[in-house]
Amino acid sequence: MNAIRKHAFVIFIVFLSIIATSSLTIAAYFLLAMPNLWTEASSPTMGQRGDFFGGFLNPILTTLTFAAFLTTVLMQRAELKNSRQQLEASVNEMRRQTANARAQNYQTSFFSY
Repeated sequence: MNAIRKHAFVIFIVFLSIIATSSLTIAAYFLLAMPNLWTEASSPTMGQRGDFFGGFLNPILTTLTFAAFLTTVLMQRAELKNSRQQLEASVNEMRRQTANARAQNYQTSFFSY
């Protein structure tokens, strides 16, 4: 389980760094290449900028959501596998205890009379 958490953490850090790098690159482009970006307050240009940001952020957020979903599915799969192994070990131990109790009951029946 610990290895799965480390793997999920690495995936999270990679996606976070990709988002940060992309966001900083776009912000640097808008700040350096277009210094008067927000001073032009006409409705069509602001609408185009909003569409651009929406078109840029929507796939990134969708990818992150899908990656988080896959990570949780993988973690649940590993937990289920561990639970099955523990259940099998518990069943085997209960069978062993039952056999031991039957043998003990059989042996004590000789001394009860």
